[in-house]
Amino acid sequence: MDLNKQLSEADIVLYKTNLETDLQAKKTKLNILFQDELNKFINIDKASTKTLSEISKMNQRIAHLKSEWTDNRNNFSSKINSAIELRNNYSSEIKINDHIISILTELSKLNRKISVLDTCIKNQEAEKAAFLLLELENDIENLNIKDTRIYSILKERFSHSLLNIQENVLSKSLEIFSLNSQGNEMKLVINRDSKFSGCLECADVLNFQQEIAEKIYLKVTKNILAFLLDTTHCKVDLETDEIRILKLNTDDPQEKTFENNGFEKLILAFAEILQNRVFGIKYQHLVNNALKIGILDSHWASIISKTFDLDNIAKHNNWEELPLKAKSIEKSLIKCGALLNNNSVPFSKFTEEAEEHYVNSKILASLGSVRKLVLSFKYEDLSTLDAKVSQYAIDGIEIRMPENENFPICMISACAHSLVQQIYYLFSLSISMKKEKSKQLLISSIFSAVDIFICLRYEIHKKNISKASFLSVVYFNDCMFLAYHVRNVINNFRNNDMNKSLIRDKNVVSMLIESAKKSIELLLSKLFSEVSLFINKINGFSNASNPSRNQIMEKELKKALFFIKNTSLSLLSIKDSITLHLYRMIVGSLINNLLKQVYTEIINLDYISSSDSEALNKLFLPLVSLDELLTQQENYKESVHDTTDYVPIKTKFEQMSDIMILSMSEIRSRYEVGLLKCFENKEDLKSLVMALFEDSERRDQLLKKFDE
Repeated sequence: MDLNKQLSEADIVLYKTNLETDLQAKKTKLNILFQDELNKFINIDKASTKTLSEISKMNQRIAHLKSEWTDNRNNFSSKINSAIELRNNYSSEIKINDHIISILTELSKLNRKISVLDTCIKNQEAEKAAFLLLELENDIENLNIKDTRIYSILKERFSHSLLNIQENVLSKSLEIFSLNSQGNEMKLVINRDSKFSGCLECADVLNFQQEIAEKIYLKVTKNILAFLLDTTHCKVDLETDEIRILKLNTDDPQEKTFENNGFEKLILAFAEILQNRVFGIKYQHLVNNALKIGILDSHWASIISKTFDLDNIAKHNNWEELPLKAKSIEKSLIKCGALLNNNSVPFSKFTEEAEEHYVNSKILASLGSVRKLVLSFKYEDLSTLDAKVSQYAIDGIEIRMPENENFPICMISACAHSLVQQIYYLFSLSISMKKEKSKQLLISSIFSAVDIFICLRYEIHKKNISKASFLSVVYFNDCMFLAYHVRNVINNFRNNDMNKSLIRDKNVVSMLIESAKKSIELLLSKLFSEVSLFINKINGFSNASNPSRNQIMEKELKKALFFIKNTSLSLLSIKDSITLHLYRMIVGSLINNLLKQVYTEIINLDYISSSDSEALNKLFLPLVSLDELLTQQENYKESVHDTTDYVPIKTKFEQMSDIMILSMSEIRSRYEVGLLKCFENKEDLKSLVMALFEDSERRDQLLKKFDE
């Protein structure tokens, strides 16, 4: 095509149409190509999306499988661990069960042994039971069960078994001894057929030998000591397996040849029998605990004191002999095991303070005797004429004994007489002692003996004393009798130039007198209350002229008179039982109380008619003569004195009785001559006049006269 040739419009249109057609074809072709590619891409995208989805699913599956595998692995590990733990537990249980089976097997064996032990205890086969118990103790220690309940139960069971064995052994161990006492005799026999050696072997195995010795001390030794407490001398007869002890009464002329060394012989013989016949050489150390010789034991202190015969030592003042004798006795006791070594020297220690021990033993015995006397309900009395006081001889010292003739004749109790004897005995000892401490103890014991009497005698016997006036009188006499002799003892202290400080601040004499007064005051209080009952029944003395009232007054006054007279007869029922002064004091006080009560009743009356006054005067006549009881008794006829000291109201009562029937002028005359001075209270006299006479000028003048 010629490029230079100019294109026509048709050519351009054609060319344009061709181009457009060509372009459209290419565009169509390109669209088809693009569409194919797009479809491919879409297909690829779909495939990719699907692939990604598959990959995602696979990842999820992989994660799930991974999680499932992890869980399975953990579960498996847990199961493995559980299985291992279960296996270990089973192994442990198997070991525990094996141990339990082993222990149960041993416990079964123990149970069989325990059954045998129980049988042995029941059959009292103590020795066999002891070895079994010891074997069982070792067995449970080897089981290694100390921290278990079974161990505690078994130990408790064995403890009970041990106590049963001990009880059987201790009971059987005493079968070797036969100890009997009757009266003043005691016999100790060793039974050769007893199983005591087996008991000792059993006790040795279980380690309670000391309990056997303790049992012997309590059941045998103490009984022997107690048997000898109340005697100062004894006689001892010995045979191979027997000791016979006889208490001696040194006051009996037939027993003057008593053994001075009876207690020493007994102690040594008993110790040797325990060594040779009971314990033997192997168990000789138990003799000491079976005897328990020591000065701190009050029983042994008493026996040791009697071993030295301190009464005889004190009498001859041979105190320097005691140490040598003590060492001799201790040497023998150490040899047979009764004392363990040379440091155990109770006898030598005793001699260091022998005087104090001697004094204490005498004080204990004396105060014990006094207490027994004071508390005894066995009543005995005697006249002071027969109450002789023993003279205690003290070398080189004079004791002034009072004569009972200087003491009023009356009845005292045997208790008071014996107490006085004890007082002089303690006093004589106090003078003979050299040490100030011993003197102080003995002097104090005298006051203690009196204190015992004062504190206990009346209180213990109060019920009986309150029933009988005579017993109150005897108690009063006892106190005065004691005071009389205690005063003499105090005077002897001073006469022998003893230290006055020993007896200061101890006025037992006044205490005795006060106690005596108190007993009479209580008696009078009781008697007064009886009299008051009669007066109270009268219900006043008004209208005395009325027949019925007068009859009541007369009846009750007669009862009161009878009561007083009967009391008087009761006090005098036993000859020389009461002193004149005491008799008059009791009966006089009783009369005075009756008159005083009647007097008070009359003075308190507001009005007394002339007929009443005459009736009262007649009623009072027997009362006015009551004081004759104080002078007309057979025992006291020779002792007639004025009785107003004992019945102070007598004169006033007589004047009151007379005034009942006197005129005013007669009353005035009596007043002027001084007969009415007995009315120390003028108001009483005025009240009486005002009750007897009506108001008048003459009465007023008489009343004014009383005021002058």
